Amino acid sequence: GIFSDDMFMPRSVFGLSDLLDIEQIEVLLGPQGTLYGKNTNSGVISVRTRKPSEVFEGNIEMSVGNYGLIDTKLSLSGPIVDGLKYRISARSNRRDGIMENDANGQDLNQVDKQSYRAQLLWDGIEKMTVHASAFYSLADSRANSGDGYTDPNSTYGLLLSGSIIPGFSSPLNIDDDDRRAFQNDLTDSMVEVSGGSVVVNYDIDDAYQLKSITGYQQWEQIAERDSGQSLLRTLDLSNEVEENSFSQELRLTSIGGESLEWMAGVFYFKSHLTRGSMDSDRPYAVIGDGFAGTPFALLMKPGSQANWQSDFETESLAFFGQASYGVTENITLTAGVRHGTEEKSFVVDTHVHVG
Repeated sequence: GIFSDDMFMPRSVFGLSDLLDIEQIEVLLGPQGTLYGKNTNSGVISVRTRKPSEVFEGNIEMSVGNYGLIDTKLSLSGPIVDGLKYRISARSNRRDGIMENDANGQDLNQVDKQSYRAQLLWDGIEKMTVHASAFYSLADSRANSGDGYTDPNSTYGLLLSGSIIPGFSSPLNIDDDDRRAFQNDLTDSMVEVSGGSVVVNYDIDDAYQLKSITGYQQWEQIAERDSGQSLLRTLDLSNEVEENSFSQELRLTSIGGESLEWMAGVFYFKSHLTRGSMDSDRPYAVIGDGFAGTPFALLMKPGSQANWQSDFETESLAFFGQASYGVTENITLTAGVRHGTEEKSFVVDTHVHVG
């Protein structure tokens, strides 16, 4: 499980994607279900970013490299008024493609990422702090393309060479390490992530601390590619994923200094994920005109397409807690308890149209 500034990130791959101003990373062994609201069997990776500073400060970092690499990071922080501070961070990471596409002359596997993060920290009232943050990142590039190697002695290689069906042929890439591919112009990849959190800490009678963690995250991924690995347009695939999630966590913790230290909390989480699309503008699979004039056109009729869409919903509620008692100076007993319910539902729709 990935947590960023105490907020649970439902997708681990995006929880660490282009994080800015990282202050520290904690790794806790699993299972972990009595200290954090979300139960994570394999443990927790907790990432904390730098908070707004009391005085003005700024930082800029730039890296350059071959293939036109330019990676720039910028952060500014300081006070706005008494009790209110800010921090803004940005990153731009660009690099040219490292593979050549023989189908249209474009470069593949380029990098084009931008990330932004803004924070406000208010501590104008004694015993209370409010930390609000918002983030956004966009990766839009021609990516996820491997070398277009085809074994010339395989059935597919003999087919593309024209040995099986005269006229149905395409140049073959028989070198698996030349960074060249055959991809039609559909190849593309986009990942967009946005969200934010509000964390409120309130000290009660110098003995307890109440913490509220409210989080929201939304991300979308679109991937399109030519799966035929040839100059013939045979089968184009696309995949679209979109998810939004909301979480609310409350923790009550003893501040410490006594033999008995404890923490209790409640956690609520809800998410909705859609994969695929019934929208005909971006079908899951489309048969191209590469099969036209061949016997394959009887089974793979050009213009045929398949659409599918799956909707997943998750809702969970959990109560958890942990207590530690110092028996002696060198012996501490720790016990934890958790009770949770989680409901999942999904619906899958498919539609096939023969051209």
